[in-house]
Amino acid sequence: MKDQKLELIAFRLSKADEAYDMANIAATKNYLSTTVSELYYTCFYLLTALFAKYDIKASTHSGVKSVFGSQFINEGVIDQKWGKMVSKLFLMR
Repeated sequence: MKDQKLELIAFRLSKADEAYDMANIAATKNYLSTTVSELYYTCFYLLTALFAKYDIKASTHSGVKSVFGSQFINEGVIDQKWGKMVSKLFLMR
């Protein structure tokens, strides 16, 4: 089971890297909507990797945002500025 968890985390981190690379490519071409979307997905995959580490489940994008806020931002584990950034990207995507 531990190996499966590590594989899932590695997969999601890989997806985050890919989305971040795509955001950079889109930004160089001034494709702002695509840039924002890819940055959102970068955050989404990073958060789902974090959730996998702690065996936290969230089945929707709204659920990911909500769980991140309640279990990491509101608890003071992660600075509020990151919660605000995720919320802005969620709305702009």
